[in-house]
Amino acid sequence: MRRIVVLTLVAFAITAHLTSDSLGQNRAQPLAREQLQAELRAMPPELQVTILKDLTTRYYRSGDFEKGLEYANWFLKLVQENYKENDKRYIEALHNLASLLTQLGHYAQAGILREKAHALAEMYLPRGDLLRLAVANGLATYYSLMRRYKDAEPIFETLVEDCKSFLGPDDEYTLGAITNIAGLYQDTGRSERTIKLLEPLIARYREHQQQADPNAVTTSLLLASAFQKDGRPNDAVRFLSEFETINKAAHGPSHQLTLAISNSLAYSLDRAGDLDTAFPIYEKVAKGAASRFGEDHPNTLTTELSAVSVLLRKNDTDAAVQRLTRLAPLFLRWTSAELLDTSDTIGRQQLVARQSTYPDVAISVAIQTGNAGALRLAAEAILQWKQLRGAQEAVLSRFIAITTDPSVLALAKTLATLRNQLAIAFHLGDPAASRLLREAERIEFQLAEASKEFAELQRQRRVGIQDINNALGQKAGLLEFRVYRPIALDTGRPGERHLVGMILSNGGTPILHDLGLHSEIEAQVEIAAKFDDSTGRKQAVQKLATRVLAPFADSLRQLEKVYVAPDGALNLLPLESLPFGDKDYWIEAQDLRFVSTGRSLASTRQTMNDGGMVAIGAVEFDQVAPSPEVSSAPSIAPNQIELKRAADGAIRLREMQPFKPLPETGPEAHDIVDMWKRVTSRPALLLSQNDAREFKVKTLEGMPSVLHFATHGFFLTNAPGAGGSMLLSGLALAGANLAVKGIPSRDGEDGILWALEAMSLRLSGTQLVTMSACNTAQGVVDAFEGVYGLS
Repeated sequence: MRRIVVLTLVAFAITAHLTSDSLGQNRAQPLAREQLQAELRAMPPELQVTILKDLTTRYYRSGDFEKGLEYANWFLKLVQENYKENDKRYIEALHNLASLLTQLGHYAQAGILREKAHALAEMYLPRGDLLRLAVANGLATYYSLMRRYKDAEPIFETLVEDCKSFLGPDDEYTLGAITNIAGLYQDTGRSERTIKLLEPLIARYREHQQQADPNAVTTSLLLASAFQKDGRPNDAVRFLSEFETINKAAHGPSHQLTLAISNSLAYSLDRAGDLDTAFPIYEKVAKGAASRFGEDHPNTLTTELSAVSVLLRKNDTDAAVQRLTRLAPLFLRWTSAELLDTSDTIGRQQLVARQSTYPDVAISVAIQTGNAGALRLAAEAILQWKQLRGAQEAVLSRFIAITTDPSVLALAKTLATLRNQLAIAFHLGDPAASRLLREAERIEFQLAEASKEFAELQRQRRVGIQDINNALGQKAGLLEFRVYRPIALDTGRPGERHLVGMILSNGGTPILHDLGLHSEIEAQVEIAAKFDDSTGRKQAVQKLATRVLAPFADSLRQLEKVYVAPDGALNLLPLESLPFGDKDYWIEAQDLRFVSTGRSLASTRQTMNDGGMVAIGAVEFDQVAPSPEVSSAPSIAPNQIELKRAADGAIRLREMQPFKPLPETGPEAHDIVDMWKRVTSRPALLLSQNDAREFKVKTLEGMPSVLHFATHGFFLTNAPGAGGSMLLSGLALAGANLAVKGIPSRDGEDGILWALEAMSLRLSGTQLVTMSACNTAQGVVDAFEGVYGLS
């Protein structure tokens, strides 16, 4: 009897704790939670397992995934200590933890757990067991998310058969399994199979008058998408109209389910060519979404952009440009917020590609209509939608690394937590997203007051044409490139990636040119980058010059200084080597300066200082002399995906040959130090042999004006998870061969200055960093972010 009472009391207390606010923003006192945890630990293991299972489920359902993760880890640890792998509770703990990790975006970890849970379930649980079915569904869904459709499909097929056999064809879980495999068919271009599976489900929901059920709505949206891809938008309109009417009556016009149905209906009408009927529905959905989620929520913005598409096809360009102008800062806000929490490069590229529809539309309108307002809007989109993640990530990493004020550091960590919750809210379509975004911006404002560097980052988000024009002197201009997907204004459909070029000069109107398919430019760059004397390379170089420079020739000839901001494949070629005018090399004709993004021209940050210089050379790679010193440099704790990549990088590093001595780097570093002292009369520090330690580089006093590395550099091109290039490229410092051999270092460092660690160096006042090392100009070309790596 006591066991039931205790369980009920604890569960009741936790339930009250959870429901105090949404998305885990509870206001319960930490002490109360600690008391609950202490009471739990005092219970027998079997009772702890029961309660922890309940807590994990409750936190998951409440949306507080971070707290749920804490209890799920505790749950798993407890069952590992008390039960064998064939116990159902062990499998359930793995499954629950994987589900929470998936919601938090830790896909690599979740995948490992799901595969283990599935193997154990297949081995120890009978077919038809609900947990076995849930585990199979989780793994198949994970594979689909990772686009491993060949792995997912057989699991989904078996799942559907088992559900039908053991639960019955009309069971809710069976219907969900059918919908899931239909989604896979839709994702892999098999719309006919999707339709064949889902039409009977829609008929069943009608028969049981369940059109307002969430599962029925999900099925209807998927079927509508299949009809549209199958060229049958009118069929989608017919049944969506029915579902919209029923959901409005059941939930109201602003309910999330109703809005989803209405938006799909508007899109189907749009695809069917009935623009006059589609547009007011889009307007109502946008208004309802703004009321429910906020005007800056992705659900709202996506619908607003659909309305813009209709206006363009109705030839109301001015109205479309006005709406795009209003949407610009809203799109930029939430895209920036999500990018900061999207760690893996592939995921980030997919995210930017999906969400950069806004700049795609703005650039397409400008190029296809020549509208003056659209040209200005497109120019600002090109300026503001590059380096979104890189600039913010670097500043925040460096800020956290060098901050010593505990209260300011607490603010920065709070901001990191808010961003994580914000990304989750966006993905869930939670109304809390707008509130979290405002809270994150409030913390950012406080950080901006505490840090000039952070304040500069905030200001640069709003840099526009006028700021660039003010920064450019006479006879100076900016030539900026941007990869984009042109949107056909007559159909609203996106095409293949193109490259657009934009030139700005002091006070002038932006000039934009579509330079053609990015894939063609990429192929030409690959040939041109071989740097031989072959005819093929010379032709490729000339074609590139004709394609990317010739359209701007008249404007360029009027300039003496040109700032160039490449994008996409152009990051992989020294553009100054292209011919221009009557010169063999562009650099011979003009003063060229390269920047990652034109926004940097409007920077007000003072980077000059009167510090000295530091040179590293003649590094002792094999061993480090015993030393009591341990690195005190603050470091950025990478998330779980980054840790996985770091482990992959370490494994790949150990497959390399040990770093060989570089005796010539000693005189090189020594000569540079002597020259610096002689010319500037300022101090210089030489770090060589065992002194060239990683922790000494990280803890340099003050900020050097010049930092010079003469050592080995590397980029692990064949490492698993190579997308994380900031953890797969680095510089070898003292004791680096310990890392190659997998031997722990005596001073707490591995002797490798990884690119991710280099982001945290105190270099905000440094004028020049040089790397006299191989493989430092390599990395991964990220979506609109330039090259990630030591470059």
